Amino acid sequence: MSRQPPDIETMKAFNAEVAEEFRANNGNVGGAFEGNELLLLTTTSAKSGQPRLSPLSCKRIDGKLMIIAGYGGADVNPAWV
Repeated sequence: MSRQPPDIETMKAFNAEVAEEFRANNGNVGGAFEGNELLLLTTTSAKSGQPRLSPLSCKRIDGKLMIIAGYGGADVNPAWV
C-alpha cells in the first residue's frame, strides 16, 4: 500500500518545531529524530522563491556525509531531491 505525503501545513509546522528545538539544544532533538545526527537544509522554492527548511537525518561514513530524505515516509521523493 502506498503512503501519501503529509499535508504541507502539517509538515511546515513539524519542521519549524524540530528546527527550533535543534537550535535551542545545540543540534540535539527528541521525538522521531532522537539519537540521530541532524542537519537543517534550507532550499529556495522554484515556484515562489521563498526559503524552505527541512530537518534531515544524516550519517557520517568514511568522512563523507550521507543525507537521508524520506518526505515523511511517503512513496515519493521530497521536492529538493
